[in-house]
Amino acid sequence: MTLFKKKTQKPALLFCLKQQLEMAKEKGEASFYYPLWEHEISLAAAWATHQHMLMEKDHITDGNVYYKFYGI
Repeated sequence: MTLFKKKTQKPALLFCLKQQLEMAKEKGEASFYYPLWEHEISLAAAWATHQHMLMEKDHITDGNVYYKFYGI
């Protein structure tokens, strides 16, 4: 039995995506864009599925790959 229990922390990516979703809802928009690294794609796809959203690669700007999240 351990004296201190380690709390599980959610990745910062999930917090950022949630903020973007809330801002899009406040503005009345049906979609939002967010840049993702290659190692974040699977986590973001799982989050989008959980939120009943679709995610697709949209454009590349200055080496950053932006994904479109829609279906709010």
